Amino acid sequence: MKKGSVKQAFKDLALTLGIMAAAAVVCFILNKVTNEDMFATSVFLLGVVFTARFTDGYLWGVFASLLGTLLVNWAFTQPYYVLNDSILKYPLTFIISICASLTISMLTSITRRQAELKRIAEREKLRADLLRSVSHDVRTPLTTIAGSASAYLDNKDILPEETKTKLIEDVRDEAQWLTRIFDNILTITRVDSGQTSFNKRCEAAEEVIGEVVMNFRRNHPDITINTDVPGELIMVPMDALLIEQVMKNILENAVIHGKGVTEINISLSREGENAVFSFEDNGCGFGSDELEHLFDGLFYKPEVKVADGRRCLGIGLSLCRSVIKLHGGELKASNGQKGALLEFTLPLEQQQ
Repeated sequence: MKKGSVKQAFKDLALTLGIMAAAAVVCFILNKVTNEDMFATSVFLLGVVFTARFTDGYLWGVFASLLGTLLVNWAFTQPYYVLNDSILKYPLTFIISICASLTISMLTSITRRQAELKRIAEREKLRADLLRSVSHDVRTPLTTIAGSASAYLDNKDILPEETKTKLIEDVRDEAQWLTRIFDNILTITRVDSGQTSFNKRCEAAEEVIGEVVMNFRRNHPDITINTDVPGELIMVPMDALLIEQVMKNILENAVIHGKGVTEINISLSREGENAVFSFEDNGCGFGSDELEHLFDGLFYKPEVKVADGRRCLGIGLSLCRSVIKLHGGELKASNGQKGALLEFTLPLEQQQ
């Protein structure tokens, strides 16, 4: 038996025994209050239902049915604390418990299978989005790099300095764009390959934001970044590398597609059981058609160009939404008071 299976078996055993113990405690309390034993069968049947629902497979539901029947006979059927022959005369309780546990276990297995199929479908969609987008996004930068480099090398003796500078700038811009694309590809590969158990740990959200902002300012010193974080430390369960990639994509999209963005405001807050990350720029915002198709994975703004290339908005935000969703959160886009506003939530775990 694999290590993970053994660990799950011990977990299910502990859960089953805990539920049965809780059922026994409830029955003892009801017996003291009402002097009646009629509740015992129903309470233990409910315990069997909970066991079948929250454990893995059919075994533990059947085990709970047998254990519950024995406990009802031993502790809640006169004479007390003696196994008597009523368990043989009246097997209906055991049969009903078995049927209930098998039914609940079957329904739970079906639900889990459906959830797994849904996750597989989401990963397949993510892979399809990636392949479609990469075919558009990679070809043009490579063509531009090759063309600009050839033009420079073939004509460096006759080209004016400003033209040479422009060609080198085109090569730099396209290389930076390719770097962002392949960062996304590597991130999607992690998500798509099943590493979605993530390297998930509680991280200080303020520190993750600070790391992203520091790197962004290094590449975009002309963009003003304002951060608004609460005085309290907010610890959020996350894969920090994936969430940093999400924030990086959001900031890069703001710069590329915001039409004259000079300022981006980042805020962090706690709302109920979620941490909320907000990014608002002072650019042109989103059009109604953009909001409708923003997360499709293949959304272009033809007017945004570097050299001859079109710039895809969809792959970055489609990736962001998938990563946030796999963390149990939600990503939304809207128009804020100044420009585009993107917000995502990450669920908080109860801190000890």
